[in-house]
Amino acid sequence: MINYLKNYTFIFKDLEGNTLPSFVLEVDLKNTLSFSNFINERIIAEAVNNAPPAAISLQIDSGVYLTSDGKSVITSYESLPSDTSQPIYIRPIKLAPGPAPLPFVGNAYDLIPDTLVGFNKLYATYGNVIKLNLQGNEMIGSNDTDIVELFSKESDFFTKKIVGPMQYIKQLGGKGLFTTDTDDADWTLAHLLLMPAFSPKAMKAYTEEMGQIGLKISKIFASYANEPSRDDQIMDITEWMTNVTFETIGRVGFGYDFGLLEKRGAPIHPFIRAMGFCLSESGARSIRPQLISTLSFSHNRRFNRDLKLMQDTVDEVIQARKNSPDAKNSEKDLLGFMLNAREELTDKSLTDE
Repeated sequence: MINYLKNYTFIFKDLEGNTLPSFVLEVDLKNTLSFSNFINERIIAEAVNNAPPAAISLQIDSGVYLTSDGKSVITSYESLPSDTSQPIYIRPIKLAPGPAPLPFVGNAYDLIPDTLVGFNKLYATYGNVIKLNLQGNEMIGSNDTDIVELFSKESDFFTKKIVGPMQYIKQLGGKGLFTTDTDDADWTLAHLLLMPAFSPKAMKAYTEEMGQIGLKISKIFASYANEPSRDDQIMDITEWMTNVTFETIGRVGFGYDFGLLEKRGAPIHPFIRAMGFCLSESGARSIRPQLISTLSFSHNRRFNRDLKLMQDTVDEVIQARKNSPDAKNSEKDLLGFMLNAREELTDKSLTDE
C-alpha cells in the first residue's frame, strides 16, 4: 500500500542566505488543495511563524521552493523529492519594501497628520505589502485582503504577538483574546472556553435580544421618515450604526444597556466616551516618542482617568452579575457563559481580569 503522507523538513532562508529555524510539515501527496493553495495556507504560514518580520516575503510563489541541491525547483506535489530526508529550502523573492526611517521616530512622519491617508500613499508607492519602522518597532502591513486573511484566519499556525503600537491597546483590553499573545496560558484557556460561545447553537440564544435592538433602531429610523421633509434634515447613519454596535455588544454580551437607542438625542454613555478617547489616544501614542506618554500632560491624565472609568464599569457589571439570581445561568448571555465555563480536565475557569 502506498503511503501518501510524508514528513518533509522545510528550512527558511533570508535573502542573504542565512538559515532560519526549520520546521517539519506533513504533506499529503494526494492533497485536494492545489499546490499553490497548499503553499499559501500551510508552508508560508509556518515559515512566517518561524521567521523574523524582516525576512518575510509575502510575494512568494512557485519557483522559490528549492531542494537541497539548490537547482531543482518544486512547483507541484509530484516534484517533491522522494527522499524525505532531503530538506527543502524556502527562499523569499524580496524583502517587503518601505520608506527609509528617520532616527528615533522611524516612519512616523509618513503617517502624519492623517494616518489613513498616509498608509494609502505608502501602499500606492511601494505596493500592497510594506515595511515600516515606528520608533524602533518594525511592522509589516498590507492592504491586500487575501494576504491579511492568510495571517489572521484561524488555523493550526495562527500566531499573535502584541508588540509595538498594539501594546497601548493592551492597556484597554487587559488579558483578553484580542490583546494577549497566543502562547500565553490565559489566551489558550480563553480561546478553548469561548469557542462554543460563538457556535451556531449559541448564536440562536442571542437572536431575541438582537431582535429587540433591531426594533428600537427601526422605530428611530421611522421617526425620521415621519417628519416633514426639510433641506437641513440630516441623519448620520454611521453614528446610529455605531450605537447599534455598542448596544449589541452591551446587551447580548453582558446584559448591559447603554441607553443609546432609547430616543433620538440620547446622551452618550460615559463608558463609550471614555473608550473613544482612549482608542484615539492609543493611536496617537503609537507615533509619539514614548517619553511623552509619561509626562503630566492633560491628554495623559485624561487617558488614565478614562481607563479607570472603563475598568470600574466592567468590574461593576461583573460583580452585579455574580450577586444576581442569574449568576449560574451560562445561557443568559456571553458574560454568563464566561463566568461559568470550565475546562474539563483541569476545571480551570476564566479570571475576572
